[in-house]
Amino acid sequence: MDFTVSALSFVGPKMKWMAQLPKDMGIEIFWEYGSEDYWKQMLPVLLSERSGAFSIHGPSVCEDISQAGNTEAIMKRLCRPFDVYHQFHSRFYVLHTNGKMPPNLTPEESAQRRAIALERIAAFQERCTASDVTLVVENVNGAPGIPPLFSQTDFLDIFKQLPDLLCLLDTGHALMSQMDISAIQKTLGSRIFAYHVHDNDGTADQHKRIGQGVCDWTEWAAHYRQYTPSAEIVFEYDGLPQVSVYQEDQLYLEKIITHRT
Repeated sequence: MDFTVSALSFVGPKMKWMAQLPKDMGIEIFWEYGSEDYWKQMLPVLLSERSGAFSIHGPSVCEDISQAGNTEAIMKRLCRPFDVYHQFHSRFYVLHTNGKMPPNLTPEESAQRRAIALERIAAFQERCTASDVTLVVENVNGAPGIPPLFSQTDFLDIFKQLPDLLCLLDTGHALMSQMDISAIQKTLGSRIFAYHVHDNDGTADQHKRIGQGVCDWTEWAAHYRQYTPSAEIVFEYDGLPQVSVYQEDQLYLEKIITHRT
């Protein structure tokens, strides 16, 4: 199993602190949190002598592939990270199914948004394949009082309709969406290429450390071992730039995944 740390906790002046992570740990950046020039200057510092994988989280804060609009313009924006992807040998590219949902969508409006998102995922998958980019699609949570656009059934249906598509399963988003994480692990198996691991209390997307919320990590580890033993594990915490946090949590997950005492 391989471990990566998300740049979510290191945005701004703390970004250089990621260079202090153990060299066998990977680094995942949020594309929107820096310009292309910024990443081309910062990544040589972060990735120097690093054996851990590099990955890119594509635009998600200011991009919503489920909204009506100019699809070609969206495709161009989604493709902008490709140069950095190849220059720094990224392992995969993360795409959200949708952005933040407005309240009070009708069932018909939600279905229309899902159809738009599916069409664009398929179109972007074609561009990724043509550009030798490994695409993984991530489940997205709703908000208090706002259900997720893609329920568990809807999310799994994406992978039925696009049989070559790979998944990134976000544990925190799944908790908020009342998804059965174990069932998704069993259903998608090796198509789960990576995880975003973080915890919450089930009411908000808190990006807490594992063990500080309601996720059953022992159960997650058992199904990781059984169904997704090669998936990348990305710690996606917020407000935790301390290197020791990630070292401790890597040791813990290694222990429960491998049954080490």
